[in-house]
Amino acid sequence: MRELISLEVLQDEVRRRAEGLVNEFSGKTDYQFQPIVDVRDGRHEVYGYEALLRTKGEGPESFIKKLRKEGRGHDLELLSFYAGIVRFEERGLSGMVFINSLPHETLSLPELAYLEKRRTVYERRVIVENLEDDVLFDAAALLKKKERFENFGYRIALDDYGTGINSVRALKLFKPEIVKIDKSYVSGANMDCGRSNSLEIMIDEIKSQGAMVLAEGVETWSEYETLRYMGVDFMQGFYLGGPE
Repeated sequence: MRELISLEVLQDEVRRRAEGLVNEFSGKTDYQFQPIVDVRDGRHEVYGYEALLRTKGEGPESFIKKLRKEGRGHDLELLSFYAGIVRFEERGLSGMVFINSLPHETLSLPELAYLEKRRTVYERRVIVENLEDDVLFDAAALLKKKERFENFGYRIALDDYGTGINSVRALKLFKPEIVKIDKSYVSGANMDCGRSNSLEIMIDEIKSQGAMVLAEGVETWSEYETLRYMGVDFMQGFYLGGPE
């Protein structure tokens, strides 16, 4: 009973902290949502949305860097999950919601337990994005983080695939459900044979590990058709819809 009461107290503290962060950054941050489209087996339907942090007065990267320098990386991680999904619910969006997780930050068990109460969205509908380079920087820590998320029903994606020098190793080590190929490989693949060949090799590598492929940065109809032909599962980019 003491453990149960203690957990309830901790979750209430998490709620107060999360709401306090939302109030603190009200008017300074918000989230926009960019659609991710399912193109498997001839489909063309919205699968979910990526929650994209937007900031006022400075760019998101500068904002994140400043907070982390102040030792508030964990606050930002909690804000990203709590506020991102609150906004998702308020907008009445459906499908999956992709949330970017900060490197080297892991939500605590009480934080995840509190967030789990929001079952309308959290029932296998949150996909956590982790950067490829972070997998290799501290593999043991990130695998532990992945296990913790999965134990609470979250699904896992690997972001920016192809930007590091050990992409295949990261893929085999992390075993994500979805892999997002960086837009630098997608852009112009329909017109560049070398890039097209590299992209096809990547897609084969990812699928050989049992993961699904999401192509980022799809800007034109030609890119869209080329990627469909190559067997990509999901697409994201301004051709399919910008952040709103």
